[in-house]
Amino acid sequence: MKNIFSNSSEVIHLFANKTQERATNQTRNAYFNSDGLFSYGSHYQLAKHLQGGAILINDLGYSMTTTKHINEISQASRHKTRFYTSSVLIGEVLPTIENLLTKLPKAKSRKLEYIATIKSLFDSFQRFQRYAKENKINKLFWSNNNILQPITDKRSKEYKRLLFIAKNMQNLDILESEVLKEKARQDKKEATKQKQQTKAFREGKSNFVRLKYDLLDLRYDETSNKDLTQQNKDYKLLCAYILTSQNVKIKFNDAKELLSVMTLNKYDSIRLNSILKNYKIGYHTINKVQDKKLFIGCHTIQFKEVQRIAKELKKLNYLTK
Repeated sequence: MKNIFSNSSEVIHLFANKTQERATNQTRNAYFNSDGLFSYGSHYQLAKHLQGGAILINDLGYSMTTTKHINEISQASRHKTRFYTSSVLIGEVLPTIENLLTKLPKAKSRKLEYIATIKSLFDSFQRFQRYAKENKINKLFWSNNNILQPITDKRSKEYKRLLFIAKNMQNLDILESEVLKEKARQDKKEATKQKQQTKAFREGKSNFVRLKYDLLDLRYDETSNKDLTQQNKDYKLLCAYILTSQNVKIKFNDAKELLSVMTLNKYDSIRLNSILKNYKIGYHTINKVQDKKLFIGCHTIQFKEVQRIAKELKKLNYLTK
């Protein structure tokens, strides 16, 4: 049976699927024996098959290669129940939770993230404890033959500290509720502000709006005759341009072909990408069309915005119907 393979990915997939008893890659920086997978040597156990069919993955590596191996075993074992050492071993879980609780009072934008992480760690720790008990996993031979105790001793200081924190989780729920209410209030305030800014841009009172996506508006050169509606169509077209909400001015003739292509093809992303990728519009290059959005350099324009401006131009007979 073949035991030496060209790369770590092959070795790790063999381990994840328990295809054979042992294997290594050519550089010998990833290998397994029976139920243990190692990265660079016995000092760093990357993963271990557990009784009951789950897999324990050591996600505490720091080198680039070991990080790559962690990602590979995570992908290769997607069909299994996976546990990660950073979120199931009390020696890792407790310090992380305590550190987050210390940061929480002063946190501003990351409060919800910290609360979610704390809750997730509690959940992962409890699930692993239940799993270890149900499958009678009392000890694990780990890196350098160290022995891990999967089931936490309830008499230990670490467990009592974690239990104390768990009993005060209600305070965390209250804080989370308050943060969510404040976030909803701020989101509503921001939505109102953006609505006002959008209205100002649409009415020609503003040339710049800081939004997630660019808006488009038909404008006319300020040097043109004020009574522009009385001018002939050719003159009006000479004065017309498209303005984005990021204050980018696009000559009408530069935009006309692009708008025609996009409206004729509706939203066929494959066809539009084949036609428009690397298409130049003014000083900008189209990167791609994806998720009903047009990506041009650092600008993102929703397809519905293109349709809106095209519809307006058709009414004026600026685009062929």
